[in-house]
Amino acid sequence: MQEKKDIRKNVLQKRSELTNEELQQKSDAISHTFLNLPEYQNAPMIYIYMDFKNEVVTKHVIEDAFQRGKKVAIPKIIDDEMHFFYMEEGQELTEGYFGIREPNVTVPVQDSQGVMVVPGVAFEEKGYRVGYGKGYYDRFLAKNPMLKKIAFAFELQMVDEIPYDIHDIPMDIIITENRMIVM
Repeated sequence: MQEKKDIRKNVLQKRSELTNEELQQKSDAISHTFLNLPEYQNAPMIYIYMDFKNEVVTKHVIEDAFQRGKKVAIPKIIDDEMHFFYMEEGQELTEGYFGIREPNVTVPVQDSQGVMVVPGVAFEEKGYRVGYGKGYYDRFLAKNPMLKKIAFAFELQMVDEIPYDIHDIPMDIIITENRMIVM
């Protein structure tokens, strides 16, 4: 079995080779599947990442959530810990940790209900993921077990097997441009 660092390197290389057209087309297919899920449609709030470096684009999901009157929360790293903050429609974001866009607010969301859209580098069909290596999402999800965990991934990010340990939290659903995997 490959180590996480090798999986991360290989998948990030493949993901970086996506053209803008492929990135948008595949992201649109993933978003379409997600927007039709009852888990999303019935959730009053979504926790969602701000895409960067050829991740599945989240802009259309965020726009749809605002149109439906849902609360939207996005992450921000403070003192090496991930917190989520409400995002307002049209809100200005600044470049933060790792170059990821984040809000300019200081009071984190205290609600732990809803759906969380989780990013990652690589995923396996059992629901485990390889992230960027800092454990932010696993730590946050361990503290918020009521959230429904739905990962967005391109098919090229799916691998046969990922080494995992007791601290790694599996996803409930993984959506790619070709399929939906429910654990």
